[in-house]
Amino acid sequence: SHGFKLKVCAADVVHGVTALLEGLPSATGEDGDGEEGSGEGGIGGASAFWRAVKALSMNHWDEMNAGLQHAMRTQRALMRQGGLALANKAVIRTVGGLRYFSLLDHGSPADVCFFKHPLALLRLALFLQDALRTVKRIERPLVVVGPSPDSDKGLALVVGVTGKPQSDDTGGGNHFAHSFRRAAEQIRARFRHDSFEASVLQVSERDLGEFMEALSDIDAERVARERMQAAQDA
Repeated sequence: SHGFKLKVCAADVVHGVTALLEGLPSATGEDGDGEEGSGEGGIGGASAFWRAVKALSMNHWDEMNAGLQHAMRTQRALMRQGGLALANKAVIRTVGGLRYFSLLDHGSPADVCFFKHPLALLRLALFLQDALRTVKRIERPLVVVGPSPDSDKGLALVVGVTGKPQSDDTGGGNHFAHSFRRAAEQIRARFRHDSFEASVLQVSERDLGEFMEALSDIDAERVARERMQAAQDA
């Protein structure tokens, strides 16, 4: 509706608005969320949503530009972290039938802060999974751990992507939506499972080791059930 007054492609608008929704700091230096936020350590929330809405107006190009700049910085951080993880085979470990990568253990301090939001950490997980699919003979689900927006409360952010679909949509499904909560409850860990994406969890950092062991056992049960069902259907 703005004709040729503002030249920006739709994909860039999506990236810019998504960055604003993730709750980047405002131009005044104040947090992008504030008192009206969701209580998730200033990441996302109500004011971030309205800031993203405002950025869609021609009169607030400064907001859209801030989102675009943050999106580009995040993408560069993703490429750096993803490249480092893939170049060093030891940092992506195999835990039972799962692959596991932790930014808390192997992330660059300069880049880790970009992955405090579930969407950013999920993009990193999908990037790694797509790359691993081309270099590994066996496809495995991937779990990626990053800093939580509530890291001051001793929590870590955990996301999971399955081994088959490029993006875990409704067609492919994501079994982590159920197994994350089950694993956390099984070891009685302190956790939060209230993200819009069900395959995202915040769990106590000190419980991560036990959590991954429990998650591996649950995944082994899932694989056994699927094989049994396939045998019955054959």
